Amino acid sequence: MDSCLLNYFVLNDELKSTCDFNPYLFIDLKPVYEVVRIEKGVPLFFEDHIKRFYDSLKYAGIETEDLSEKQLRRRIKALLEINKISTGLIKFIYFKKEDNKGVFIAWIAPFVFPSQIQYKEGVEVKLMQGERKQPNTKFANLPVRERADKLIKESGIYEVLLINSENIITEGSRSNIFFVKNNTGILFTPSKNL
Repeated sequence: MDSCLLNYFVLNDELKSTCDFNPYLFIDLKPVYEVVRIEKGVPLFFEDHIKRFYDSLKYAGIETEDLSEKQLRRRIKALLEINKISTGLIKFIYFKKEDNKGVFIAWIAPFVFPSQIQYKEGVEVKLMQGERKQPNTKFANLPVRERADKLIKESGIYEVLLINSENIITEGSRSNIFFVKNNTGILFTPSKNL
């Protein structure tokens, strides 16, 4: 289940106390989401994340007439400033309620970044069956998220790699995945065609 850190989160145009954060509000509504890493108070690759977020909404057929990119940027900036965050993760979602009104929520999410040693030597992972049915759309997938979190906790590993029905690794459960083969320096990532 999603947790909200620090003092405030964003609900549409309002800054709200994290005491009022309710992850059950959107549990059954298939929200489109994005997660952005923050370093030194700056969202990394923010332009790419915003593009992917709006592309996901487009692929999902969700209209966002009530959430412009300018509004999204302003809301994320307000969230960073009020929480005085320098390092961490921001998660933001958008979904339509039954009355077709859009809801935007952004919060500081729990995070675990690899240590310098882990960056150098790698991390322990396990495989788990799980995949996004629409890989071009980042829908929150709570059952897969919960299974992955449970496996990580029970095994004491760093990450779970998701494999599809053809046993092909498609992504990490909470991180991007890439491989360097035989110390060649050649970077391998999952195919865009998966």
